Amino acid sequence: MLLRFAEAFRDALLPFIVGGSALLLLMLVVLVAQRLLRAAAERRRRSLVARYGPMVAAALDGDAMSLAAAVKVIPPRHRPLVASLVLAPLHVVRGGHNTRAAQLADGLKLTDAWRTDLRSRHWWHRSEAALALGLLRDQASLPALIHLLDDEHEQVRAAAIDALGQLGDPSAIAPLLARMNDPTRHERARLVQSLRAFGPGATTTLLDHGAAHPGDRALVATVLALVGGAAAREPLLQWAAGELPATRAAAWRALATIGVDERTFYHALKALGDDDAAVRAAAARALARSGRGDAAPHLAGHLDDEWEVAAQSARALIKLGADGHAALAARVRQGEGLGHDLAQQVLWEGGHR
Repeated sequence: MLLRFAEAFRDALLPFIVGGSALLLLMLVVLVAQRLLRAAAERRRRSLVARYGPMVAAALDGDAMSLAAAVKVIPPRHRPLVASLVLAPLHVVRGGHNTRAAQLADGLKLTDAWRTDLRSRHWWHRSEAALALGLLRDQASLPALIHLLDDEHEQVRAAAIDALGQLGDPSAIAPLLARMNDPTRHERARLVQSLRAFGPGATTTLLDHGAAHPGDRALVATVLALVGGAAAREPLLQWAAGELPATRAAAWRALATIGVDERTFYHALKALGDDDAAVRAAAARALARSGRGDAAPHLAGHLDDEWEVAAQSARALIKLGADGHAALAARVRQGEGLGHDLAQQVLWEGGHR
C-alpha cells in the first residue's frame, strides 16, 4: 500500500520537476540573452560615440565644415545618441558652445523633436525635452516651458524651472515668482536658484513686479538679496517702511546682504524700534554690515530684547570692532539676564574673554 502511494506521488511529482527544470532553463537562457544583448548594445554605443564624438566636438568648437558634415552624414536612427553628445558640454561650457550646439541640433532636427516632446504624454520625455531646450537656450520654447510649471509631475515642473533659469528671459520672472506662493507643488530653493541665474540684469524686472504686486514684495526682496545690486537699495528702503511686517523684514534682510550706505544706516537705526521682532532682528543684521562703531549703543540696547533680536544684535556688536566689544563687555559687567549670557558667549567665541 505504501509502495503504491510512493509510486503515485512520484508519477504526480515528475511533471512538476520536469516543468520546473524547463522553466529554470528558459529563465537562464533569457538572462544570458539579455546580458548578451546589453553587451552588444553597449559595444554598439561605444562604436557610435567613437565615430560621431570627434565630429560633434569639432562642430561645437566652431568648425563649420564639421558642422555641415555632421548634419549630412548622421542618420536619424543615431540622432538620440548624438543628442547626448551635443548636450553634454553645455552642462559646463556656455557662450559660443550654445550657439553652435543650437545650430547642430537644428540641423539634425533634434530641436523640433524636443519641442514636440514638451507635449508628450510620457512625463520623462517632457522632462528631458525641457532640460535639453534649457541648455540650448531655445527662446522659442519659452511659452511651453512656462506652461510646464503647472505640470502634474514634479520632475517635469523642476525641469521647467531649471530651463527657464537657463533661458534668462525676463518675461519668465513673474511666472516663477508666482509659483513661490505654492510650496506644496514647487521647491522654493529651486525657484530661488533659477531666479538667481538671471543675475543683476533681472533687478529692474523684479522691482517692477514688486511695485505692481505689493503682496509679492517679501518674495521679491528675498530674490533681490541674491541678485540685486545698489540699484535695488532705494526701492527696498521704501518697502522697509511698508505696512506688512513680513515685507519690512524681508527688505531689511535684503539690504543687509546688498550693503548699507549712509541713508540706509540711518533708517536701520530707526528700524531697531519697529513693533515686529523679525524687523528689528533684520535691521540689526543690516547694521552689522555697516562697520560703524556709532551703531554700538543702539544695538546694545537690544541685547535683552526677544531672542532673535538679541542674538542678531550681539552678532552685530562683535563685528563692529572696539566699540562693539566695549558695549558687550559693559553688558557682561551689568550682571544676569539674556543680554549678559549672549554678550559673554559672543565675546568668548571671538576670543575676547
